[in-house]
Formats: sequence, structure tokens, C-alpha cells
Amino acid sequence: DATLYVNCLDSDFYHCMDNLKQGYIEMYPEAKFLGSVDVGSIEKNKKEGESVGLFFSGGVDAYTSLVRTAKKRPYLVSIWGADIFFDNVKGWESVHKCLKEAAGKFDLPLVTVRSSFREIFNEQVLDAQFKDILQDLWWHAVQHGVSIIGHAAPVAYKYGLKMQYIASSYSNADQNVRCASYPTLDNTIQYAGCSVYHDGFELTRTDKIRDIDAFCKANNKKINIHVCWQDANGKNCCMCEKCWRTMAEFWSQGIEPADYGFSYNEYKLKFMKRYLQLDFDFSDATRGFWLSIQKEFKKNKELISLFQYYNRIKWIETFDFYSVNNNCKRKLYLLVSKVIRFFRKRRENGRV
Repeated sequence: DATLYVNCLDSDFYHCMDNLKQGYIEMYPEAKFLGSVDVGSIEKNKKEGESVGLFFSGGVDAYTSLVRTAKKRPYLVSIWGADIFFDNVKGWESVHKCLKEAAGKFDLPLVTVRSSFREIFNEQVLDAQFKDILQDLWWHAVQHGVSIIGHAAPVAYKYGLKMQYIASSYSNADQNVRCASYPTLDNTIQYAGCSVYHDGFELTRTDKIRDIDAFCKANNKKINIHVCWQDANGKNCCMCEKCWRTMAEFWSQGIEPADYGFSYNEYKLKFMKRYLQLDFDFSDATRGFWLSIQKEFKKNKELISLFQYYNRIKWIETFDFYSVNNNCKRKLYLLVSKVIRFFRKRRENGRV
């Protein structure tokens, strides 16, 4: 129930705010959206142009939208400060190198916005304060859609963009999804004569994998996809849920992940099942992704059996993703881990 005072606000954004707010209200009916904005003056900002922009991170979603919009010659907009934080120079250099290579292969301009927007909020406090209402973390539930989209406003003004594309994370086949980047939110946003379009919502992740692979083969292009949130150096660690999930999506279509920037071996794969079974807390959305992969594994078993490390991944076909968060083996593992940590801490404090 706060009031935000703004001296001057872009006219297009001012007039879209009610629709954006309504999108949040419909997504989270149990929450109260009582806040308001007090604007001193409204300013029209528009440059005539026919160009378009595309947020580009180098991931599966972003590459799919790049393939779909390549003929429109989009400005590729990247944000240093989203997944790779503002002060991580080494990590950003690695990611930026991949982004420049992608822009070069498609002969497209690359624009980088450097921002500290992930650091001006205390996300841990917001998570704790609103988790019961949102049943999710603040970044995923509320912040990342509009806050990422807002970073293209100066780009849109400078280059006269008429449309800014942002790739979908989910599809219309996913059930009960609540996410800060969604068509009912993103498509309401406008600024500086530029509209926003949430692209690829009709496609599942496996649809996107197939489209990327088909495009690369048809156009003789080799690309490296970056999806990892864990590796501070900006590469795919191939040891986290996001990497494993994306690799599994490639396997499910009979496509070798190593051809798209995933460097892995049997040693890394042997931890996958154990981690997902014992350590990873599945959300409804993440479970939905894995269930879709499992369905493809069953359908394409013959293709998948040809992979070198098939014995390390075949468990995906029969894994129980529904009850994994509450199985007895996990509960025992967590209890034992808690006891070990307790006695380790006592020993470190000199009490044992």
C-alpha cells in the first residue's frame, strides 16, 4: 500500500500501468495490490522507426526467438546484471564473448545494458516477507519480467524501436503457471513508442529444441547455448538442475547436447539422479518441465538408447517426479545431513 512519487514519466508507460497491474491482480488473486503512483508530469518520448529489439541471453528461449525473428534484423539486447551480477567482470566477459559470437554469426547488432537492478532489492527479505502469499520467490513471481523489459526503454528510444521481443519461459501447454514474465503481463508494457511482445508462448521447450536444431542444420550454423545460473565464469557447469534439464531436453529429441555447448562426462552424469532425488526441491513448474521430458524419453527411447552414456540417463524414463519432494529416502537423507552438520559444527567449536 505504498505510493511511488515520480517527477516525470513516459506517456506510453503511464497509460499501460493499469493493464499491467490488472495482469498481476489476475495472476495473484489472493494478494492485495493497493499501491499507487503519483506522477508530476507526463512526457511523450518517441522516435519514428521500424526496427525491433530482442532480449538475448544465449539460452534456449532466446535462441528460439532469434531464429524466429532473424529476418526482422533485431537489435540483440543483453543485460549485464541479470544472471551475471554487476560486479562479476570475469563471468560477464565469458558470457559477452558468446553473445558477440552469436551476433556475428547472425550479422546483428548487439547492445549491452549494464545494471545493478538485482542489487538494489534485498531479495532474501522480500522472499521471506511474501513467500506465503506468492508461494514463490520474489524474483520469479514479481520482479524479473517488467524489470528486465524496462531496461530496453532507452534502447528503444535511441534506435527508434517499434517492438521489443522477450522470449517465453513457459508455454500455453503448461498448467497453473504463475510467473513475472508471462503474456498477460509482458504484452501490456509500452514505452517510448515501443510495444512489447512475449514470443514463442505456443511452443514447449522440446519444440524449441527441435526448431533450433532444425535451423542450425538447415543453415549450417553452430551455436553454443548458455543456460547455467551456477557457474560464476559464465559457462554451463553441467552439474546443476538447469544444465541437466536442458541436456535432457536435447537427449529426448536424439540431439547431442555437446553440439550446443554442454561439456560433460560420465563422472558428471552419475550425480544427476542422486541430486534430483535427494537435494533438489521441485516446484510445480519445474516438475512440469521434467514430466514433459519424461514423456519424450518414452516416445523416443530408441533414439536415446544410442547415446554413449545411455545407462546414466535412462532412469529419467521411469523416475517418480510427482512424489520426489516427499519420498522416505529424501527425508532420511535430509535428517542424516542435518545430524552430520550439527556434530560438525560442535566439533569446529571445540565442543566434541
